[in-house]
Amino acid sequence: MYFKKNKIFSVLILLSIGILSSFRLSAATIESEVEQKQYILAYQAKGSDYKPRTEHFNADGTPKYINRLIFEESPYLIQHAHNPVNWYAWGTDAFAQAKKQNKPIFLSIGYSTCHWCHVMERESFDNEVIAAYLNKHFIAIKVDRERRPDVDKTYMTALTLLNGSGGWPMSSLLTPEGKPFYAGTYYPPMSFMQVLTQIVELWKADEQRLRKIGDKIALAVQDYQKGEKQAANISEEQIQLAAIQLMNRFDDLQGGFSQAPKFPNETYLFLLLDSAIRYQNQEILEALKLTMSLMAQGGIYDQIGGGFHRYSTDNEWLTPHFEKMLYNQGHLVRNYLALYEITGDIYYKTIVEQTLTYVLAEMKTSEGVFYSAGDADSEGEEGKFFLWTQEQIKQSLPADLATLAIDLYAVKKEGNFSEHSTTEATSDGNVGTSILNLAVSMAEYGKEHKIELPELYQRTNQIRKSLYEKRQARIAPAIDKKVVTAWNAMMITAFTKAGMSLNNSHYIDVAKKAAHYLWDVHMQCIPPLSSELPPQHNTKKEGQRSPLCRVKSGLLRVSLNGKASVAGTQADYAYLAQAYIALFDATQEKIWLEYAQQLTQEMIEYFWDDNDGTFFMSRESSNSSQDVPLFSRPKDLYDGAIPSANSIALEVMAQLYHRTGNEEYKNKAIIQIGALSAKIQRQSTAFSYFLMAVQAHNSGEISNVQYGAKGHVRVELSSIIQKKQLFDVEVKVSIDKGWHINSRYPLDKDLIATAMILDDKIKKNWKIISVEYPEGEKIKLKLSDKPLSLYQNSNIIKLRLQANLPSDKQDKLVSIPLQFKYQACSESICLAPEVNTLYIFP
Repeated sequence: MYFKKNKIFSVLILLSIGILSSFRLSAATIESEVEQKQYILAYQAKGSDYKPRTEHFNADGTPKYINRLIFEESPYLIQHAHNPVNWYAWGTDAFAQAKKQNKPIFLSIGYSTCHWCHVMERESFDNEVIAAYLNKHFIAIKVDRERRPDVDKTYMTALTLLNGSGGWPMSSLLTPEGKPFYAGTYYPPMSFMQVLTQIVELWKADEQRLRKIGDKIALAVQDYQKGEKQAANISEEQIQLAAIQLMNRFDDLQGGFSQAPKFPNETYLFLLLDSAIRYQNQEILEALKLTMSLMAQGGIYDQIGGGFHRYSTDNEWLTPHFEKMLYNQGHLVRNYLALYEITGDIYYKTIVEQTLTYVLAEMKTSEGVFYSAGDADSEGEEGKFFLWTQEQIKQSLPADLATLAIDLYAVKKEGNFSEHSTTEATSDGNVGTSILNLAVSMAEYGKEHKIELPELYQRTNQIRKSLYEKRQARIAPAIDKKVVTAWNAMMITAFTKAGMSLNNSHYIDVAKKAAHYLWDVHMQCIPPLSSELPPQHNTKKEGQRSPLCRVKSGLLRVSLNGKASVAGTQADYAYLAQAYIALFDATQEKIWLEYAQQLTQEMIEYFWDDNDGTFFMSRESSNSSQDVPLFSRPKDLYDGAIPSANSIALEVMAQLYHRTGNEEYKNKAIIQIGALSAKIQRQSTAFSYFLMAVQAHNSGEISNVQYGAKGHVRVELSSIIQKKQLFDVEVKVSIDKGWHINSRYPLDKDLIATAMILDDKIKKNWKIISVEYPEGEKIKLKLSDKPLSLYQNSNIIKLRLQANLPSDKQDKLVSIPLQFKYQACSESICLAPEVNTLYIFP
């Protein structure tokens, strides 16, 4: 059907531009016989498993067209290597040709699992007529946004400024110097051809006008990406205002913070979870529970295989855009993990575990890192792999489980997937296809059908296992097998935090293996000889490598089949540092903290903008002679589908300051907050994760592990046992060698005694009824005339909390803030008294 339709498009296009009778088909230009042979050799080197994506083949089955993209490493670019379009990759060759021939540039940016990118490829880029027109009048450049996010960010900013929104595929028209004068997204073939012909006419008639438009847009993009360096902090009131503004968008029927299309908006969820805990905001918590429950019950969540699709096309979270992105899994795992910690609802824990199981089963490489994405399409159709009919379920399960599955997952005879819904049976007896979803929650379903919840979960797991095995026999969507540093780092952080929270050592092991791989393969450095190592590095545990490099060339962004390439962006540095800090917290292995510090120092060196106090996205100069300087050096400032690189950098610097006491991190963080304060004043919800990082900088992180005394004191909520209206709590305090804190009774009334106290705001509801402090060591210090009672090394403090009122009369609290007050000293200096806040969830 597609091929016939494509030929009809070709005829209509030719008629529309009046050249059918005289048109002579032109293939992608081959400059020389030598080049042609190189293309063929590159194609042959792909091997017998390689399947060209095109409808154009010679009689012997070889592809009719091979273009320059055959030499590229990007899976996305290789998908286009057999288009009749004479594609260039982003590089100096393309721009040199554009200048030499004085042709405008057609820039197409997309990624390998993008459904509408595939559609435009089939309709336009694999269309010989459109390709011939592009080849004649334009220099065509294809960019993989996941390998070159800096290029994508620059032109997406231009597109957004021009049109108010953006998406992929991104279709931009540029001057030969790379300045955009026209931009859009997906175009149907007729519309696309009309745009191209109009641009050609304008270029011939008034080239200078288009160049002036390009100059203006370039200046606007540069302006948009500037920070505003000033000495200003961001108050708690401003952060709470951002949360209120998000709540004003809340859909109280279906959850979420927009109308269709509905995205998970993980950055919103992060800020709202943080705000609910810090400010005891029950309204926010209820909004989060509704949103995240309905997301997990909807078709946006893969009910059989686990993991989240990218977004929902409707308000009900039912019909997803079926691609699965690694970054969504990483951040949603953290969101659902936090909600489980707050509520104790086993359903949210189940979503965390199922999502991590999906990543391990379908996204993990043999080396222990993670692929970047799963496609939306299989067999040429979006979502086909994920859809079910009643008959297919009946054939896959025993009768009792089939009946339960059809009812539980709302599988109707007519189907619910609009493109495939029908009341007419097909030749195999099937009717409509359905996206599996839970019409009601598991708890509600169990109650309504008198099934105990543990039994319902057990039976559902049987259903999921059987349907998953059956589904695996289908033709699966393609997997983009490149390994992206930043996205892998997100997944490492997710596995680490899940391992800590759920006491699952396997998750920690998974995170460590991936973390080692990224350091070994993506971090380009030659380690020092053992004789050059400081003493502490000569006793490394097996599998650990020194973070010190004799020669370093920086972090690389992607690898494919173990070969890393493309200079790392600021996001890669920031996210990987974040992951290593999480591993340090989980394992207390210093190597991870050292890795994080080195990455952060390089991030500051390569990307920090002294003029306005924020981070650039890409390095000033590239190692590649083929790289092309962008007309504007981009910055990733605004939180979007993922937290911005500047947001993660702020969080990392705050974390490192708390763990090391390095004042540079604190000072840079203060400058960065000031630089973005004016933008936040105007558009606070666009900085949701950044605002959460501001809270962590100003007031400490929300975590069971806290640090103080410039990293010399670690405070950990190591055990919590709830008995109705009682909490038995253990707090572990670890102190570096050479440091101490005063005991509960330090034997000197002028010293600050260590104490566990409750926040004043919740004393109406809860009280500490007993505390067991360890006995202090009596030690004579150089600065003291008499022995003092002190804590050194590792200590456990036990306490019991009790509710002051019956549960039905208490204020509804999201958290119980438990404060640990202390003062740390060494033999020569005492630091200011500090407070670490630990959060218990009633």
